[in-house]
Amino acid sequence: MPIRRNVFALVCLLVLNLASYAAVPPSATLNAPASGATSSVGWTGGPYTAVVADPSTCTSVTCDTFTLNVTASSTFYSANPNYAVRVGINWASSNNDFDLYV
Repeated sequence: MPIRRNVFALVCLLVLNLASYAAVPPSATLNAPASGATSSVGWTGGPYTAVVADPSTCTSVTCDTFTLNVTASSTFYSANPNYAVRVGINWASSNNDFDLYV
């Protein structure tokens, strides 16, 4: 019986560890800023343990999926025709190379 308990504990730890790799938070809403202001949202991800060459092969340990919802009324867009949403990523080490797919 002790081996079963150890295996069960190991599986639980593995599942909890894999769950910790997802984007935090997994989604956010970017609201239209007040006149002359800016608005922003952010997330944290990683660490990543493998490399993928194609985003269709992503898993929770190789990529983050972050859902960005943008809310702005049609009157906001009429009043701000040059409004744009800029998306970017940054990381601490220049030895790593990450790709952003939008």
